[in-house]
This record gives sequence, C-alpha cells and structure tokens, in this order.
Amino acid sequence: MHPAESWASILTCRRALEFGGRHLFDLHFAERNAFSADGNSTHGVPNLAVIDQYHAALESSISRLTDKTHGWNLWESLPGSNRALRDAAVFDLGPSMLGAAVDTLRGTPYLVLNTRSLDLPEVARMRRQATVSHELVHLLQFETPAYRYWPARGRIGENRDPNWWLHEATALALESEISPAPTASFPLLWNWATSPEQSLEGDPYGTLAAPFLIYLGRRFGWDLLADVYRATEHDVEGMRGVDLLARALGRRGDSPPDFKDCFARGYCVDAAFIGDGASVLPAEIKDVIGPRALSGRFTRYPVDGAARNLVINHLGCRYFEFTPTQASRMLKVQVAIHDDADRLFARVELVTVGRSGLRRRTTLSPQPDTRLAATVEFSSEDVSRAVLIISNCAYGSGWATHDGLRVAISAQIE
Repeated sequence: MHPAESWASILTCRRALEFGGRHLFDLHFAERNAFSADGNSTHGVPNLAVIDQYHAALESSISRLTDKTHGWNLWESLPGSNRALRDAAVFDLGPSMLGAAVDTLRGTPYLVLNTRSLDLPEVARMRRQATVSHELVHLLQFETPAYRYWPARGRIGENRDPNWWLHEATALALESEISPAPTASFPLLWNWATSPEQSLEGDPYGTLAAPFLIYLGRRFGWDLLADVYRATEHDVEGMRGVDLLARALGRRGDSPPDFKDCFARGYCVDAAFIGDGASVLPAEIKDVIGPRALSGRFTRYPVDGAARNLVINHLGCRYFEFTPTQASRMLKVQVAIHDDADRLFARVELVTVGRSGLRRRTTLSPQPDTRLAATVEFSSEDVSRAVLIISNCAYGSGWATHDGLRVAISAQIE
C-alpha cells in the first residue's frame, strides 16, 4: 500500500505542485479545526500559510537544484514507474524534528514535514525552506546508484551504510547554499571546529565533511556534487565516498586538481582563515561557531619536539600558531616524521599572516633526515603570526585509510 493511502483518513486536503508544466508533488495536509475528519486537532496546520511556505520552498528548491549551476536530475528522467509523482505529508512531528525524506526501498520515496512552528514566524519560514532544501537533496539522491548500492544490500542508515556521511554532508552543504537561511545548519559544525584532527568521514551525520563539500562547491562548481551521484553501481562497489568525490573532482576540466593537494593545500589552509577576505568558505561559519581550534600556540623559542603525542586521523588536520617576538627576524620550523606511512600521507604548509591581513604560504620541503623544514621572514613589525597546518591525506581505492599520523615540531628564531 502506498503511504498516501494510509494518510487519507487524517490528511484530507491535498495541493498539487507543478513545475515546468509537470505535476511533481502532492502535498497532503489537514486544516486545524476543520470538521471533515478526526485527528485534525493534532495534525492540522495552524493556518494555510504553513502549506504556502512548504509549497514555495519545494518549488524554489527544485528550481535551484535542477538548474545548470547545480545539475541534479529529477525523477522524471527515470524509466517506467519510478517517474511517479512524489508525496509530501505535513504531520505533527513533535517539538524536535523539522522533516525527513523517507526511502521505502521498494516503493516511492516521500517527504514528511512538520506542522509546528518551532520559532518566530519569519524564522519558522526560513527554517522550513532550509528543511525542504535539505530533504529534497535526499529525495534526489535516493534515485541514484551511488545512494542505493548499500541500502539495497541491507546496509541502510548512519551505522551501517559506509557512505552515509557523504549523503548527509551533501544535503547540509546544498542546504547552506540554496536556502535563504544559510546559517541554520552551522551550529551543527561545532565538532568540525573543535576537532579538526578527526576524519571528515568520522561523523555519519556529515557535520565534519559538510564544510569540505561547501569548499568544493564554491571552488570548483556546485554541479560537482551532482556529478558524484552520477557514479554507477560498479563504481560504488569498488569505491568509498571519498573516492567518488576524488573521481568527480578529477573530471573537472582539462587540468583537474589533485585531490590530496585540494584537501591539504586548499581546503585545510582555507578553513584556518575563514572571514579574512580571501577564504572561499563563508564567513558566517566563523560568526556562528568561531575559528577552528589550534592544537598549539608558541610564543617562546626555541620549540623542541612539540606535539609528538598528538595524532591526526585520515583526512583531518591540525593547526599550530607561532607569534613573533620583538627580536624576531626569521622563523625556522622543522617537522619530524619518522613513520614511513606517515611520510607518505602527510602534507605540511606554513602560512605567515601580515599586519595588513595578507598571507604568504610556504610548503615545507623534505630534508635528508626525514624532517620537513622551512624558513620564513618573521619580523614582528610585518607579521602578526604564522600558522603551521599539518594534514593527513590518506585515502584510496577500496577501504584503505591511515589514522594516527604523528609528528614532532621544532622551531627557532634566526
């Protein structure tokens, strides 16, 4: 039985949503205090403005996600019965849930949306828009082999599907980009800010990876995320979510970026300087949750073998800050990496920040004794600080990861 049949006795009203002359959605709802069915007092909307807002949010989100910039395909491009219109049921979901996309695996997926106004009217309207944007991304994902591979084998949900983090991070990133409430999801990024050394695959809800996908979308085009979900079943069988991202990135133009460099020398550096005018990531992330955490701050020199007990998991990074003294002229930084696997995956950048806000970046070059070293101008008159960024770029085909990268940091003034 299609879920809409079970809603009929409660949600007695229906509104069609047409887009481009096509009937794409039916919104099922009840009016509170109507006399046509039992249960309206519980599940009825307080006023029809709620339905108007959901209708408008669906229409605008479909328009944005399927435009040339974002590149997602509607279910109308699917064969046979899978082209069926989709349903959205507006229920009372309680005080803590805004909405959900439901994949029935064997039937037609649908949306459930909350009748409740959880905020002041204008904030509630924006949250409804953000919720619809997020859940509509899931609805579009459901139709792709990149999503369906693991659920079709009984591995569905955050604790079983190894790519669940990718599905959620994609929805969070696109929600922040297309909804009029871009900061609605930013409080969820707290662990991303406080624990940058954790793998972006480490949170199944996508909060550790969402800023990376925002970076990729802003840097290389938002249709990159749709390209990830054009992977075939064969692709997904042999790749993890990061591989799918890397493959999509490797198809960007005639000179595609290297994924490891994009992560370490692009994203990890960019994420350290949100809000400085040169960062690709939105300044609002820093406004909402603050900057990414430093793992060490050095104000006295020499520094000898610091941070040796700290680990960096795959596709994570750590930040260390050096502050010049009155006598500073040159800063020499050395990073010792003793493990062969660690040397293979580590990327190290040293960025000096000028008093005027300008940045200069130096890649630490390897020395014969396995150390990475760089010397930079460090006058207290010209430089406000230097930031050392150490990234673990381990990823690969199949299920290869390398966690626990360790280094030792030394620094001196010359």
